[in-house]
Amino acid sequence: MPRDVNWNMEEIDLKDYDLDQLPDSPDFSNLVKLFLQIPDLTIIPPTFFEKMPKLEVLNLSNTNIVSLPTSISSLGSLQEFFLKDCSALMELPTQIEGLSKLKLFDIKGTELMFIPKEMGKLKDLEVLRVSLSQYAKYYVETNSISETVIPRKMISELKQLKELSVIICLGPEPKWWEEEVKDLQKELCNLKNLETLRWYLPTNEVLQQFLLLERNHIPIYANLSNLMLTIGQNAQLTSCLPHGLEKKFQEFKNCLKWINAEGNDDAISKIMASVEALFLSRHWTIEKLSTFNVTNMKYCLLAECNEMDTLVEANALFQDVETRIKNGEKSGLELLQYLSIHHMKKLRSIWKGPIGKDSFSELRILALRKCSQLTSILTPTIAQNLLRLAELTVEGCPKVINIISGQSNNVKYGPIFPSLVKIFLLDLP
Repeated sequence: MPRDVNWNMEEIDLKDYDLDQLPDSPDFSNLVKLFLQIPDLTIIPPTFFEKMPKLEVLNLSNTNIVSLPTSISSLGSLQEFFLKDCSALMELPTQIEGLSKLKLFDIKGTELMFIPKEMGKLKDLEVLRVSLSQYAKYYVETNSISETVIPRKMISELKQLKELSVIICLGPEPKWWEEEVKDLQKELCNLKNLETLRWYLPTNEVLQQFLLLERNHIPIYANLSNLMLTIGQNAQLTSCLPHGLEKKFQEFKNCLKWINAEGNDDAISKIMASVEALFLSRHWTIEKLSTFNVTNMKYCLLAECNEMDTLVEANALFQDVETRIKNGEKSGLELLQYLSIHHMKKLRSIWKGPIGKDSFSELRILALRKCSQLTSILTPTIAQNLLRLAELTVEGCPKVINIISGQSNNVKYGPIFPSLVKIFLLDLP
């Protein structure tokens, strides 16, 4: 163990130490917080946690541990437990039930094969974030561990839950989740304190069931302050997209990722009005984004929606859009901050029809890549609205003639892009 560490402190942080071995049973009787985010760490001795009665925060994220020791049950005072990105960890021990005061349990980025039924005994748990392997069902059946990956009634026993995040590390089609989620999501109705939900709905049938779930006679989705839904048969990002976009997408509240789908589903309209971040990928039939209510949208990521010819057709948003604009009323996309469009074969414009002075006024980043039918990016009116645009990217659009199309008699020209910091024009004619 490192010699320059004061082992009598209430907080010990070893994440910056080159350490691959821990002592068998250290006497940390005063320790309250322990940070062990050490990538080379693979084994925790069986008795390691036996003398840490006051420990409240334990962080083992980014380690390569394959299991937790049975002494984990000694941490009766533990309130926050982080196992993020422990990619070698496949199981949790049954002794997890000893963490009776646990409030936050973050197991994202792992490939757990199942959740032990003992998890249901953590009655004080308020935040549960968990990742499950795409092979989970096969694993539990092969090893005769459990009938289901997530035990029935376990979720409904966690009455204090405020945040629930279930992520499936997906392959092409995780059929087992499609079967299990139908029963699991019924239990969401029993979580009266739930505020944040991250949930995966692989089929339209499962989506319809979710939308019918109620709490206090109100749809569950309307009760939540933060809903992150993934809908479709493959929840992985499209390969054509630059890295890092999904992380930015998840920074917003009320996120919807809709992938490999078709049809203008009326069910989606019920939640679209509250969506702040939208990721629409490989949708085979939508021709316009304005089919839905997107007035609250701040982040929009579109990819391979090959029937979409424009984002917004003003007349589809409102019956008398010109009167609304004249009266200073909203005409759409007043809150949009980030717009990124990729590989759209039929896209010819961003906006059709009259536009209000505040539409796109908050837009900071605009990126268009591989849109083969685009000839111009902006109208003069839209360009005048982009007072906050800081970054513009146009890449691989072979028919683009200009960034801003021809003159408009209705526009009194002022400075264009006064906040622009970066502009990338790549692989254009």
